[in-house]
Amino acid sequence: MSKLSETVALRLTPTDADIWEQTALDAGYRNRGAWVRSVVSQHLHVGQTDLPRELLELRYELAKIGANLNQISHRLNGKVLGGVSLDLARALSLFDDTTETIQQAIVALVPAVDQRRRGRKRRLR
Repeated sequence: MSKLSETVALRLTPTDADIWEQTALDAGYRNRGAWVRSVVSQHLHVGQTDLPRELLELRYELAKIGANLNQISHRLNGKVLGGVSLDLARALSLFDDTTETIQQAIVALVPAVDQRRRGRKRRLR
């Protein structure tokens, strides 16, 4: 997965901003930016917009976990918590194992998503 490093700025009226925010929440997105990316990607027919909602939510949660782990490691690097030295290497190893398991699940879902896309194209013809 590529890191989101580019920014696109939009100016909205406060009313439009509220509508976009509520629409994103109603569609199950946790933030407006993710919703905008999804809508634009669907329009352009690029990206992974056909992934099941559960997989998108899992990917979002994994990103949050990674960010939290990074913050913890920066704050606790070299420190002792409650008199016990932190085993960050073990925590990172467990995180890597979890990430690998999730990646395997994503790879396993790709054929189903491809089949779903092919089935959708047949129905549209």
